Amino acid sequence: MSDGNRATFGLQENVACGLTYLLGWVSGLIFLLAEKDNKKVRFNALQSVIWFAFMSVVTYICGVVPFLGGLLEGAGGVIVCLSWCILVFYGFTGRELRIPVIGDAVAKVVYK
Repeated sequence: MSDGNRATFGLQENVACGLTYLLGWVSGLIFLLAEKDNKKVRFNALQSVIWFAFMSVVTYICGVVPFLGGLLEGAGGVIVCLSWCILVFYGFTGRELRIPVIGDAVAKVVYK
């Protein structure tokens, strides 16, 4: 985009980045498919898709395992909730937060 402050749907870049995390992997996927030019928004969208899809699978698997899985499922829920709050906050403030391993892999794809 020619205007570095504008992104998907005419939103400010930081607003679009924050919204990529708002509904987990669903909003990340929407922004990933809609945004063609703004690399910062694409980075946040792809990171959102990968992180929240991964955590959904892990939490589901933990929920299937009796007893110990239930404890792990609860811990997974806390991790998802905390990471969601932090990622939304960083997105809306316009700062980039890279989740270890995932963030670096996403950056290599988006910022190539």
